Amino acid sequence: MTAGRDAASPARSLKEQRRFRRELFGKSLFDGPAWDILLELHIAAAEGRLVSLDELYRDSTVLPSTGGRWVKALQIEGLVARGSEFRIGVDFVRLTVKGHAAMNRYFERVFPGCI
Repeated sequence: MTAGRDAASPARSLKEQRRFRRELFGKSLFDGPAWDILLELHIAAAEGRLVSLDELYRDSTVLPSTGGRWVKALQIEGLVARGSEFRIGVDFVRLTVKGHAAMNRYFERVFPGCI
């Protein structure tokens, strides 16, 4: 029976991670694209990069029409913010302070010691 318990351990861990993610971010934001967007923005922030909307959609493999709806929903939740660089005509998106805090809490819980 030990092998059965070990085989179930990863699934239990993923289940707990999903539960915690829902607790932090809410249920409605995780149909896939919202989480992909948050992950891309978290990576960009950790690397010190600004991300244009076009890059965000491409790198998160989200269609622009879908991505636009999800960016708006994430803005309403206070997790991301948009800004424009008028001199070069590019719209950027980034995590807010609330978005950074939630992502850091999530990763610290899922991967202790990583933050």
